[in-house]
Amino acid sequence: MSAFPFGKDVVHVRELDGKGLTLATGTTGTIGFVANVVWACTFGIVLFVSYIIAGIINCLTIIGIPFGIQSFKLAGLSFWPVGRRVVSRELAAVARQHAAEERFTKLRGTRAA
Repeated sequence: MSAFPFGKDVVHVRELDGKGLTLATGTTGTIGFVANVVWACTFGIVLFVSYIIAGIINCLTIIGIPFGIQSFKLAGLSFWPVGRRVVSRELAAVARQHAAEERFTKLRGTRAA
C-alpha cells in the first residue's frame, strides 16, 4: 500500500471471510491481539507518529492533500496491522455492505424475539 496507495482500502479480515467480527479464530484471536500489542509497543508507535507527521506536512499544500490522506490511512494500518487486509476500494465496499446487512439481519432478528 505504501508503493501504490490510491484505489486501495484497508478492511478487517473478518469482513472479507464473512465470519463476523469475533475474537474466536485466526489472526483476530488472542494471538493476533498479543501480536498487535507487541507491534504497537515496538515499531507501531514510531511508524504511526511518522505517518501522522507526514500526513500533516502533506496536507499543508493543495497538491499534497491526497498524499496526506493516504498517510493517515497508513498510520492506522501501521499501528494495528494484524487482522487487516489491503484490498481494492470496490471489494472493500462490497465486504462492508455485506457485513452491514448481516448485522442488520441479526439486529432485526433479536428485536422480533
